[in-house]
Amino acid sequence: MGIKKGLTPRLAEVGKIKIGGKGAERKKTGGKSGTYQLPIRYDHFVITNTERGTDGNFVPDLELMEKIDPRDNWKDGQEYAKPKEIPIIFLFDDIDMNFRTEYAYYQGAKCLCRGDGEIAERMYLKAGKQTVLDIEELPDLIPTYKSVKIDVKAGEKHKIICDTEKCQFAQPDAKGATRCKPSGVLSCMIPANMNVGGVYRFRTHSWNTISNILASLELIKTITGGLLVGLPMKLQFLKKSTTDHGNVSVVNVVFDGESQQEMRKLAFIENKNRVEFGVNMLQIEDNAKKAGFMANTDSDSDIEAEFYVEPETEKPPVNITDRAELVLDGVEGEGFTVGPGAKEETDIESEESEEELETTIEDESELDVSLEKDKKKADTPPDDGLEIF
Repeated sequence: MGIKKGLTPRLAEVGKIKIGGKGAERKKTGGKSGTYQLPIRYDHFVITNTERGTDGNFVPDLELMEKIDPRDNWKDGQEYAKPKEIPIIFLFDDIDMNFRTEYAYYQGAKCLCRGDGEIAERMYLKAGKQTVLDIEELPDLIPTYKSVKIDVKAGEKHKIICDTEKCQFAQPDAKGATRCKPSGVLSCMIPANMNVGGVYRFRTHSWNTISNILASLELIKTITGGLLVGLPMKLQFLKKSTTDHGNVSVVNVVFDGESQQEMRKLAFIENKNRVEFGVNMLQIEDNAKKAGFMANTDSDSDIEAEFYVEPETEKPPVNITDRAELVLDGVEGEGFTVGPGAKEETDIESEESEEELETTIEDESELDVSLEKDKKKADTPPDDGLEIF
């Protein structure tokens, strides 16, 4: 007799796909004790397992990376595989299940707010009166929402309206940086290491990368009549030319084939197989949602410790209702150190960079004051477009 309550089955994360990591350990300055690690970026993908090494980075899966980037392709002096493309396959037809996106505001190692552009969950660091949403769940009907002002306790979480046009944390400072940023988690399998029952995940906080992937998946679904499962895909590591920052790194998902006709043919075969074997993808997706596949399993401290700064002067729109028409403008690419093969950046040892990694704010009122100060300080390091690695 199996467990019927209290246990939620969930696919294991067997590995991570990254484009950066933690750099060398450094001593804190300004009379502070302890050490810290500035992030570094790579000019290629790194596939890891889920264990951390002594340097704080997740351990690379060199064997799998070499399957994807064989030694015959290596450049002179190259010591390990550096794939710029990774063949992948998706588990679902639903774009949001393959690529979960949301807005998130991290302060230090705490996620203070997380939302979808309509409803957010906010953590309050200071007790007091706050305007929150009173949500009435109605059976089989759309829930009703109304704003109410209540006394909240420090550390409590409440639902609020998520409006990036008005939210103070989503407004850019003097350098175009915002505290609330988009977050994307792409889940897939890698055919070169088919762990059926487990997934690899790629995480990003880049406007450009999120826009690229959403628009690409929407276009592919349009061509195939709604199918994504069963199609050979690949993650691409690309360089994008920008006026202000030169060539910057972005990631995209594309069909791993030669033509739209080939894509349609494979989609037709996949659909035929589903009919023949009685596969109901909508039911599979519904069961996966109920089992918690889309639940956020990231540790706040891991996310805080694993981002690098990547400014974008113009925020590309992410229109959930018409994602195929995304405008893929914006700028990324500075404010972090570099890994082997990447272009050297400036000011990587500035006091501001160190303080950005260590900042903690004690209460809600201080968050507001900090925002105002950021708008006035011209030397504040830009931090729009975080990229988790």
